[in-house]
Amino acid sequence: MGFSDRSLLDIFRMGGLAMWPLLIASFLLVMIIWNRWVSLCFKTRRLREISDEFAGRIEDIVLKGGVREAITICEVTDSPLSRIFKQGLLKHDRSKEEFLKAIEVAIAQEFRNFKKHFWGLATIGNTAPFIGLFGTVVGIMKAFSDISTSGSSGLNIVAVGISEALVATATGLVIAVCAVIAYNYFQTKALDLIEDLRTYSLRLIDLIGDRKGW
Repeated sequence: MGFSDRSLLDIFRMGGLAMWPLLIASFLLVMIIWNRWVSLCFKTRRLREISDEFAGRIEDIVLKGGVREAITICEVTDSPLSRIFKQGLLKHDRSKEEFLKAIEVAIAQEFRNFKKHFWGLATIGNTAPFIGLFGTVVGIMKAFSDISTSGSSGLNIVAVGISEALVATATGLVIAVCAVIAYNYFQTKALDLIEDLRTYSLRLIDLIGDRKGW
């Protein structure tokens, strides 16, 4: 019976015990991808629209001298840019170095938020091939053990045992490739969003700098 004639359940059983951790890894992978897709991709356009409008509003208020009012608006607005602006504006009366440091620390915190669960993608991408390889090694050992026990030999018998054992490796590689692609994609999205936030922050830095004479 060829692979095309087998059901997914049959193929899963062929892979042996290693298929269970791979199944768990694939489930976690789907969950992480969905979570990051909603957070980084689905909301990206809306986040940029809100950030552009919010930045212009804060700049107008600061130009009129209403720094405290701008801080209050940042406190009641839930967005990455509002959190960054708030930390910067709280240091507006300090030195330039303290002000810039507050902005950079806030940006770094938002980047950590964007990278949430990235470690999961990296872990799955790095470990899935080894889990699959372990399953294959165990499967090959079992295949040769069965051959020696039965006393049967021949290329066909060996080939069947090895082909079944390789199912775990193939599954691990597929999961790993998906994890790596997802990691690189979401990493790029996170970096793009951070660059947008950094651009808006530079506008605030210039504005405060003009007021303070930096």
